[in-house]
Amino acid sequence: MDSSTAPRATVKWDISLEKAKALLKELGVGFLPLNENVFTLTQNSTGTQSTCLTPTLNAISLAESSNKRVKSNIRLSDGEINADEQNIDDERCSIDKLSDELLLRIFKCLPKSVVATKCALVSKRWNCIASDASFWKKIDLTRKQLNGKQLCAALQLGVLYARLTAIEINDSLTFTKTLCLQYLDLTMAVISVNSLNAILNACETSLKKLSLEGNNIDELTLDLLCEKHHKLEILNLALCRLQNGAGSFQSKLPSSLKELDMSWIANLNLSAIVKYLPASLLRLNLSGYRSNFTDYDMDYLTIKCCNIEELNISDCNFLTSKSMLFIRDRLHKLECLNISRCHSIVFHDFMSFKSLKTLVINGISPSNTIETSKFQISKQIFSTIARPTVGNKRYLMWDVIMD
Repeated sequence: MDSSTAPRATVKWDISLEKAKALLKELGVGFLPLNENVFTLTQNSTGTQSTCLTPTLNAISLAESSNKRVKSNIRLSDGEINADEQNIDDERCSIDKLSDELLLRIFKCLPKSVVATKCALVSKRWNCIASDASFWKKIDLTRKQLNGKQLCAALQLGVLYARLTAIEINDSLTFTKTLCLQYLDLTMAVISVNSLNAILNACETSLKKLSLEGNNIDELTLDLLCEKHHKLEILNLALCRLQNGAGSFQSKLPSSLKELDMSWIANLNLSAIVKYLPASLLRLNLSGYRSNFTDYDMDYLTIKCCNIEELNISDCNFLTSKSMLFIRDRLHKLECLNISRCHSIVFHDFMSFKSLKTLVINGISPSNTIETSKFQISKQIFSTIARPTVGNKRYLMWDVIMD
């Protein structure tokens, strides 16, 4: 509004300048002065000084509806404020007036499925906000049924942590962008080997933690894990089914690998696998090899991976007490050992294990039961090595809270 046409108000009373300011403030009248000499002292007819205030009204707050003409008369004991009739433009607020940042915060309070299938279709602006990388940092699509195009679109939004447990994907996957995935849980997923390899190939070298438990894998899958993902720290291949004649790694696993679960994999050439295990391993699960894990393999394993802190060799019936000597004499950092149902092991000198804290002995006959106060005898049923979710902590995927 131009200052020449702005409404004016004149206040005259015989009080000091400070009292005039305080009184106007209490009345809630906001104003911008026309110039620096707004407040002037004048002589009235009685010879006393008066303060004359001539402000420009800047805002009058009214609790009336829009476009209503309001006339305000406020009478004081020694003066009067007369405000001309005002056209109050009470512009209604629209969600389109909100900033992108506020809309993004609102979207984060909604289920991701609603944002992807409904909010993103409202307008181009909403679609752009719904595709923001910070919103898609984590996704949980457990037990969802998606087509290949939907999954590709979701993963290409900059997802870092993806839980795809028991997801069903019937179509092939084709990615046009490099994926940023760091944590990927595909436990018990219904997905083809080609689609699985497409995900691993699109991830480049970003993957740090991966679970393929219960999936079909082939030789290309093993090659991608060995040659491409050099930052891999945790790998879960438990219960995987080998396809197309795959039976072993063709090169060494990443040197960054700390945890590995290769339990209960049928037709796996374990003797060849042991040769490619990295020395960096701290937790290892090789349970379930009832006929193809021998003392010879344990001899090689304990020499190469001497830093292991937790070892699970349950249900390996071909291992004998000789393997226990290899473990005792070479794995000086071992804290947890699982020998459940290893009926060929007859060993009682566990007191000689220097660092052992927990011994798991499920299924051991009473004659072989070890009694000692040096470490804890555990009846733990399920292994936690490399598992993305342990127990009922469904809100966790490894060390990330999936909200």
